Amino acid sequence: LKPSRLEKKQNFQGALARSFSIQRSACLFTGRIAGPRRAMAGEERKSHLYALEQELQQSIRSDWGRARKSVMMALESRCYDSIVGATIVVNVILTIYETDLRARQEEPPKWSNVFDFLLLAFYTVDVGARIFA
Repeated sequence: LKPSRLEKKQNFQGALARSFSIQRSACLFTGRIAGPRRAMAGEERKSHLYALEQELQQSIRSDWGRARKSVMMALESRCYDSIVGATIVVNVILTIYETDLRARQEEPPKWSNVFDFLLLAFYTVDVGARIFA
């Protein structure tokens, strides 16, 4: 039986991913890029590895649906990274505040429970989106 076009593409992508992983490991270990037989400077090596990684990600993402691509673009944006960072900072501050209150044998206010629930909901949606993408 002849493999279908999709099976060929999946086999190629798997081989490309394995090859990229092996090449990247070799690059990081030896400081050399497979292909040209010369050592690359640090920045040149990083830019080459980044270009290879982007090429691999584009080939894998080419058959993704519209929703999945949109979610991934949102997750990779700087704005989303800033929102996640701010959420983590707020969570740390709230945790310190609640810990101080409990150390003084006081009960945290009701609004802190609401914030805890909202933070949990945000983290749950974040993990779900990352699994989806």
